[in-house]
Amino acid sequence: MQPIITFTLYALTALVPLTFTTLNSELFEFPKFILLLSGTLILTVSWAIHLCQTHDYKMKLNFISYSVLAILFTQILATIFSINPYTSFWGYYSRFHGGLLTTICYTIIYFSALKWLNKKSTQKLIKISVGTAFFISLYAIFEHFGIDKNLWIQDVQNRVFSTLGQPNWLAAYLIPNIFLTMYISQNTRARHAS
Repeated sequence: MQPIITFTLYALTALVPLTFTTLNSELFEFPKFILLLSGTLILTVSWAIHLCQTHDYKMKLNFISYSVLAILFTQILATIFSINPYTSFWGYYSRFHGGLLTTICYTIIYFSALKWLNKKSTQKLIKISVGTAFFISLYAIFEHFGIDKNLWIQDVQNRVFSTLGQPNWLAAYLIPNIFLTMYISQNTRARHAS
């Protein structure tokens, strides 16, 4: 099951940020959510099969793990006591993001990465993330120069959003990847120096 889980984590890292569609009114978040949900389902089923076959229930938890579980627990409570449990579970209408289901997906992805990724596969995941950020940045640059200016109502050349749908989300995605790029660069230099 490890190859399936590892590949799914790689695929989610690469495909979720790149995914958008013109087939519905929510071009960016809804298709990303469907992909996220599908990937999480693959992770959950694969892990369940592994548990049935091996009875390997061991998991090393750390402070971040307990923090993730605390966030999940508070969101479960918020959904139970919500004045609108439907929205609390599914998330904002049309986007289906920000609800309990999204938090469950992120929690499963976090614990899958914690359980199944070793140092080598984590390094590969970081490289995939940086590579994806490169293509998103490249598309944003082309967007600034008008590659798709006729597709959007807003002035996309002055406020590019690439495949993420909003300039702030583009920035929020790219900033961590800048630091990951610096990390890769530093590791590469250190390897070549020794």
